[in-house]
Amino acid sequence: MENKFKAKEIFIVVALILFLIPGICATYSGIRHAVEKLSYPDEKNQEVLFAEEFPFAGADTNFTTADESTLLSKYLDFSNKLTNYIDKYSGKNNIISPFFLNIYGKTTTSLGKKFIDDTESSVIKLANGYLTYVYLYSQESIEDTAVLEFNEWLEKKNIPFLFVMPAEKSDDRYAFYPKGFPKGYAENENEYLNYLNDNGISFLNTSELLVSENKDFYSWFYKTDHHWNVHAGFSVAKSISQKLKTEFGLPVDTEVLNKTNFNTITYENIFLGSQGKKATYGYVPPENFEVFYPIFDTAFSIKIPTMMINRTDTFENTLIKSEALKAGNIYTDNAYVAFLYGDIPLIRIHNLNCKNGTRALMIKTSDANVVDTYLAFTVEYLDIIDPRNFDGSIRAFIEKNHPDVVMTCSYPSKELNNKMLDIK
Repeated sequence: MENKFKAKEIFIVVALILFLIPGICATYSGIRHAVEKLSYPDEKNQEVLFAEEFPFAGADTNFTTADESTLLSKYLDFSNKLTNYIDKYSGKNNIISPFFLNIYGKTTTSLGKKFIDDTESSVIKLANGYLTYVYLYSQESIEDTAVLEFNEWLEKKNIPFLFVMPAEKSDDRYAFYPKGFPKGYAENENEYLNYLNDNGISFLNTSELLVSENKDFYSWFYKTDHHWNVHAGFSVAKSISQKLKTEFGLPVDTEVLNKTNFNTITYENIFLGSQGKKATYGYVPPENFEVFYPIFDTAFSIKIPTMMINRTDTFENTLIKSEALKAGNIYTDNAYVAFLYGDIPLIRIHNLNCKNGTRALMIKTSDANVVDTYLAFTVEYLDIIDPRNFDGSIRAFIEKNHPDVVMTCSYPSKELNNKMLDIK
């Protein structure tokens, strides 16, 4: 009888704990987010229909993709669903969510797996310890006419065009892949660059640029993320400014991006990139995150319509999202959005201390976030469009704003091509 009462008491205690934990975590999460909103009252989100201001002349086009999964990846999918369920009722940043994900990471580590199969994009651990996505490139030609037609359209308006080819972390010229994994990225990149060259389109080969500066190709990337780090972004921004001045004759400032003009601040162990999140903390630890801060006076104006931001202040209070650099939950936080707030449809920057009158437009994906953060020092006006999130017409935007140069920093894709061809 006594044992029955003890069992009942234990059951009640356990039930209460399971009932109370979500409530406690939700309270903590609510307070945390309330404090963040008080600290950054200007950063709100609103829906902006850019297509109304910059209308298309084309039609809709939709594309879908599908990936395979394995038993282990199904466990990861289950873990994500379970943690999402817990997050829904107990708030982010609780101690339960990472627990399930870490089990997955420890399991893959103990099994000696180098390949993390995921329903969205699989991750592989290279021999040098870096994580990267596994891109199964076909050997078919990737030539297209979109970039050619876009360049011709710009030429008629006397606007120069520069295609910046992002260096790819999975580049098989430098990646130490285990046996059995297909290669082909380098061949496709070379084919595309030759296509640009043959058609008289200016381009910047960032792979070649970065390797010429440091033969350790992976020193330019994060270990747990596919993006360039601040060293690469800074170097690419400087090279772009030099190309704009020497090739296009634009009066851009090529001297400001001298590393002696900047201090490096390191934020320790705050970053687990998208590849690290898929592999989980149990598989790979978080890494340090660096930001270059100018040691000279700065004044920038930044407008982000979708975040209702219209601010004029110093570099660190405009182009850097400082709250992203605070230690938090490595699974739900992302330090990379410190560079220009992440994947934003439209950002408009005015460098008040630059008087060269140059207005530049950058069409980019997330690879260029860190690049644009420092490229903004070299021109007076910099408009940035992410074609994946911008629902308006880029050609209509150009017609209305008359940039002195248009640049693209993005891998060739059907989505980018549609924007170049003015197809919604």
